[in-house]
Amino acid sequence: MNPKQTVDIKQILDEQGFSRFLFAILSFSAILMFLDGYDTNVIAFAAPHIARAWHIPPSSFGTVFAIGPVGMLIGGIGFGFLGDMFGRKPAMVLSTFCFGLCIMAAPFCTSISDLLVVRLVSGFGLGGLFSLGIVFALEFLPRRYRSTGVAVISVGYSIGISFGGVLAATLIPHFGWPVVFWFGGVGALVACPILAFGLPESIRFLAVMKRRPDEIARIVRKLKPGITLAPDAEFFSSDDERLLGTGRPSLFTLTQLFKGRLAWITSLLWVCYVCSSATTFFLSLWGPTLVEALGVRPGPAAIAASLFSIGGMIAGVLVARCIDRFGAIVITVMPLIACPLIVSLGAFGLSDAMYMVWMAVVGFFVVGGHVGLHSISGIFYPSAYRANGAGWALSVSRLGTIGGPLIGGILLAAHMPLKEVFAIAALPPIVFGAGVYVLGLQHRRVLRDEAVLDAPPLALGAVTQPVPQTAVAAVNYIRQYR
Repeated sequence: MNPKQTVDIKQILDEQGFSRFLFAILSFSAILMFLDGYDTNVIAFAAPHIARAWHIPPSSFGTVFAIGPVGMLIGGIGFGFLGDMFGRKPAMVLSTFCFGLCIMAAPFCTSISDLLVVRLVSGFGLGGLFSLGIVFALEFLPRRYRSTGVAVISVGYSIGISFGGVLAATLIPHFGWPVVFWFGGVGALVACPILAFGLPESIRFLAVMKRRPDEIARIVRKLKPGITLAPDAEFFSSDDERLLGTGRPSLFTLTQLFKGRLAWITSLLWVCYVCSSATTFFLSLWGPTLVEALGVRPGPAAIAASLFSIGGMIAGVLVARCIDRFGAIVITVMPLIACPLIVSLGAFGLSDAMYMVWMAVVGFFVVGGHVGLHSISGIFYPSAYRANGAGWALSVSRLGTIGGPLIGGILLAAHMPLKEVFAIAALPPIVFGAGVYVLGLQHRRVLRDEAVLDAPPLALGAVTQPVPQTAVAAVNYIRQYR
């Protein structure tokens, strides 16, 4: 009797080339991230126009900017749980529909309280989609391009943010502020059926959860054309089984994110995310208003905010490529350079053109470091609870996303000099830089341990002789504390 065929999904993914199938996965993931970024930040570009239309001070939008991340915090945790329970794809469809429908309701708002409700509920879907989108792409990528691939789809998020500024500057003067919300809402609702019927489920998720082997086989044939699969072939993911065993994973609990070495990794990741988010979203959401207060005209101010995101988009891909080669420690340089650049924003009087260029440079280091965190947010966790790991990290980061814009509103309402406002915004990157340096050291240990576990028997010196007991103990130690 012939033994049953077993197929290692990890090996299939790591050996794949850049096929049309993988290109389609990354392209649509980037489109979803574009919609997420656009709808997350569109309120920043519409706020000055809404304030003028409603005859209210711009500082009134501090709570509106802050309430969205509250919804994202809840959504990241909730949809992360749904993604690990029912699958990445159904959770992504639900989250996209949630924020698309709510964004469509924004043009009907007539007060700040109406906007608060819309921003809170849309935040549920926006927060869920971002973490799920990262996990979905990550679980189709070979290990040598994991961080780069995540950064590439995150480019879609940055393009979405920057496109909002261009669209606002072009269309709002002619059609009014509601037009920017119509664009985002319709785009998200159109994406839902395409996502539901055009994209596969995560192959790693299906293999780990022992679900739908026929669908796994179809995906494997697309990833590796010409492969011969038996009708009763069994699929598994070797790297996940090293951490979880061969049985079906148990229901997720938060303690799983703090087992062994993950206690350090998760804690550091959360601290870095909070600090990075505080500065990134402070500059992103308050950027147009602050730049206008510095004397820049509204049109160039909106474009400067878009260039802030574009600079970060370019940096994010470069940083992620370096992460794939050298580890997470390379992110350290980004926040440390960003700190003096942020201070300089309020220290010098520049022309409209120079402010646009300078915002692009600041965005290169601020947003670039933030995208670097996205690139590593899911790589430490096994597939069984990767959506929860990334979802919790991104949800905790919303504390910074909430705090940054909220503190910005308080400082502006108190009429603090802009020079001091920018100096305060430069403080979190210092903590971020220190935290990500230590996290990078932890990542190096993880990469070193993965190399040991993936090494062929020759590398362990165990071709004809049994593996020494000390080597077995070492491997078991790595498996326990990975």
